[in-house]
Amino acid sequence: MSIEGADVVWHLAANPDVRLGAQDTNVHIEQNVIATHNVLEAMRKNGVKRIVFTSTSTVYGEAKKIPTREDYGRAPYIALRCIEACCEALIASYCHTFDMSAVILRYANCMEKGVAWSHFDFVNKLKMNPKALEILAMAAE
Repeated sequence: MSIEGADVVWHLAANPDVRLGAQDTNVHIEQNVIATHNVLEAMRKNGVKRIVFTSTSTVYGEAKKIPTREDYGRAPYIALRCIEACCEALIASYCHTFDMSAVILRYANCMEKGVAWSHFDFVNKLKMNPKALEILAMAAE
């Protein structure tokens, strides 16, 4: 990974397919936690001090209060919640230890025909038409 000379790293890489973890229990560790560690190590070694990380609102779980405060409990109920919380904690640790700073964006999963789509899909939709973003709504039954 070459980030020499960068001012900020936008870390958008992750495996958004929660179901894949049931088939391959290492996938989320490798593609989320280890990937995040590799990004942070590359930053440390190259003197890059700022990171923007896309996390997920699943770290909050079933929040009873909206808007949800930053200090809301994070008790894990699914693997992805633990993985994303681990990535956030790793980033916080590097920021504290190596004088870095971070912005963590917790996107909510968007539902399309009952299937969650990620920020990757969101960005691709905007690339197809940067002047309009289709918003899908599902009626409660």
